[in-house]
Amino acid sequence: MIKLTDQEKRMYDVIGAITDNNVPVVYKGALVTKLILHENQFGDFVRETQDIDASWIGSAPPPMEQLTDMLNRAIANMNLTAVAVREHGEKMSASYDIIDLSNNELCMTIDIDMCDF
Repeated sequence: MIKLTDQEKRMYDVIGAITDNNVPVVYKGALVTKLILHENQFGDFVRETQDIDASWIGSAPPPMEQLTDMLNRAIANMNLTAVAVREHGEKMSASYDIIDLSNNELCMTIDIDMCDF
């Protein structure tokens, strides 16, 4: 059984909500690695993370306002909001703070690379 922190559970819930809302991204990084290793019986993988890493796989990168709206629609029912921190550009990922609206505190960040496929 994989051991998840409350923070990791919340991050997986955000990933699930974004996926359920058909935002065209794929996930990478420690959260994905942890699940893959667990599913292949490599035991517990301990690496604390505070961010979600993803890559855009849609046809063209959207303007930041549209990406922000997509994220906020996905997480609206979770009492969270996405706030743009850094706009995507050449060799620069879009970066968002995810704020818990119950206490207005930062609970995680999301970085989304805009790949040219």
